[in-house]
Amino acid sequence: MKSIFTLISLLFLSQSVFTQSLTPIKFNHQLGVHAGFTTGLGISYRYWPGIIGVQATILPIKTDDKWTDILGAKNQFLIDDIYGESGSFTSLGLTALVTMKQGTKGKLFSYLGNHYIITPHDEKYNLGLGLGLAVESRVSFNFMLGYGAYDVTGDFLLLPTSELGIYVRF
Repeated sequence: MKSIFTLISLLFLSQSVFTQSLTPIKFNHQLGVHAGFTTGLGISYRYWPGIIGVQATILPIKTDDKWTDILGAKNQFLIDDIYGESGSFTSLGLTALVTMKQGTKGKLFSYLGNHYIITPHDEKYNLGLGLGLAVESRVSFNFMLGYGAYDVTGDFLLLPTSELGIYVRF
């Protein structure tokens, strides 16, 4: 009888430990892919410890004239038109992030994006400013809309911009 009472007491005690409210896990780091005209294109890392965060994005590509696609055919359109004759292209992005409203399932934020594009014959620098929405769980989906200054150092253009990212948070 004594052992049954001890067993029942242990069950009740363990139940009260598991029903206590736990503090939410804070994910400061994010790794994923991002595509944006003013924030960069490629593999992206975010560090967002509080209200202010930063995002870095990079995509270096280098091919030669012997490069072929998966079926063995040379893709002249891709090499000549996008990367130039030498087949190189680099996208570098650095973005400042500021949380405006934090919810349980996501956040509203503003961003200031910087995107530097390097090809063999050209270099472009794009700037962007706008609002973003992040739908957050372990995986974060980010939608950003704003206004961008394209090719600031060359043929200057002002146009609306959109950015998209998918991140794993840890």
